[in-house]
Amino acid sequence: MAIAERQVVGEVDAKLGRFGQGPWLLEPDRVEFCVAGLSCLIVRHPEFGSLLGFVGVPRGQAARVDLDRLDVHGGIDTVGPLDPLYGPPPAGQERHVWFGFVSGSLLDVVPWLQKIRPGIYEYEVANAQGAPGATTRAKYRDLQYMRRECERLARQIAKALG
Repeated sequence: MAIAERQVVGEVDAKLGRFGQGPWLLEPDRVEFCVAGLSCLIVRHPEFGSLLGFVGVPRGQAARVDLDRLDVHGGIDTVGPLDPLYGPPPAGQERHVWFGFVSGSLLDVVPWLQKIRPGIYEYEVANAQGAPGATTRAKYRDLQYMRRECERLARQIAKALG
């Protein structure tokens, strides 16, 4: 069963207090949508403020998906029921297996860490010989980026399911 698109935006003041100033303040904290006949979900981690993406697959079909063939930001981080920390699954999707990925890797800005340790996301990257190279900055993976990744993952899973 496909789901209709739905967005939930959290309280700006609460997000400002928890995660500090940033593009996350006005973004939705939860988006439900459908791609290639599969349910997709993007949620904000309630403690860290980064976004997580999930694609739901009916339980009986999930075993047909080869994890090694899925390519998504940071790789597949979780497979199984949706963690209650992220709220309930979309209606009618309670028995789905959720393939999830996160935007909280080394070069991803995690809002909570940015707030408590300003400047934490400036790295000096070594060149191929191990000598210091250019300084790089981590990026905040916004809703638009995570949606593209979720859509890409849903298409890959749909292809695997035939």
